Amino acid sequence: PGWIKQGEELLLAVLREEPDNLDALLQLGRIYKGQGLRSRALSTLRRVLELSPAHEEARHLIGELGP
Repeated sequence: PGWIKQGEELLLAVLREEPDNLDALLQLGRIYKGQGLRSRALSTLRRVLELSPAHEEARHLIGELGP
């Protein structure tokens, strides 16, 4: 749907200004996961863990995506 694309674009704009914004990274990872974009989701969620190694939700989402 169009709102998903708009959400992705908005989050990417936020990340251009604030590349370490955990909330934006997490939401973007969720969008990618929901769209079946596994490699994008994994790389985005791994970035969350680089910034916050104990981030439980990012770990959970990565676990759901599998190895």
